[in-house]
Amino acid sequence: MLSTIATIKTPTCTVEVLQADWPKPVELTWHDPHAVLTLLFRDADYEIEGRYPDAGAARRLDRVGRVFFVPPDTELYGWGTGGAIKAVRCVFEPDFYRRTLNPIGRLTPAELHRTLDLHGTLLPTLLTRLMDETLAPSPTSAALAEALGTALLIECGRLIKGQDAERPRRTGLTPRQHHIIEEYIASLEYEAPSVSALAALCGLSERYFCQLFRDEMGQSAGKYLKAVQIGRAQNYLLNTDLPLKEIAFRLGFANAANFSAAFRAVFHLPPLAFKRQHEEANRFLRAG
Repeated sequence: MLSTIATIKTPTCTVEVLQADWPKPVELTWHDPHAVLTLLFRDADYEIEGRYPDAGAARRLDRVGRVFFVPPDTELYGWGTGGAIKAVRCVFEPDFYRRTLNPIGRLTPAELHRTLDLHGTLLPTLLTRLMDETLAPSPTSAALAEALGTALLIECGRLIKGQDAERPRRTGLTPRQHHIIEEYIASLEYEAPSVSALAALCGLSERYFCQLFRDEMGQSAGKYLKAVQIGRAQNYLLNTDLPLKEIAFRLGFANAANFSAAFRAVFHLPPLAFKRQHEEANRFLRAG
């Protein structure tokens, strides 16, 4: 069911490109001495949920996002709708993990929850670059993988702990509000994400919603929604042949020029140059 397509191994991490066709539905329990960071490529209707049984949180399942991180020696139970899926993951050596992330200490239940859905543009960008390198290796592939692996692990620690981890936590968003956020993101089509609209759906003032969101997620609601929008742009560029005008329209931009400017501001590349740069990953993702 799970096939390894290509691998790069270094003293600090191993990069793997994978594909699978899981039963429908599928249940899995994951436990590994290594820390693992994964970027998933899946159809829009492919749903994955999971929870950490020993995290002390409620037994409800939480959405597993496009990028997720499983700490070492931590059991994760997962459920999915099943079907075809492709992924790239970075498996970190235990000693390297401890040396690099020792300052963050043991993860709290809230931080473990955060690992299931890591947002931001850096992680998917670096993982996609590693996918390219793994599918078309060169003499410098191991050195590149080691350098990018270090950057990935440091960024994971920053996102998991949050930039304001030392601040006292408020009550936080409720499970119902989390569900509203997930449904809002899943329903976005032909419109730009809106913090004010999301706050209203959650029944909160925009200011209070943003305070709760930052305390819970470690980043602003606006930055989170921008990452979601750019992540969708990456998926369209890598998985479809849609023209820029159509992608811009689907993402809620007024025109292709505005979309290209927003994309360039994040990746320092225009969209079509980004697509060409990830040519090997694109061929793999588009294969049957």
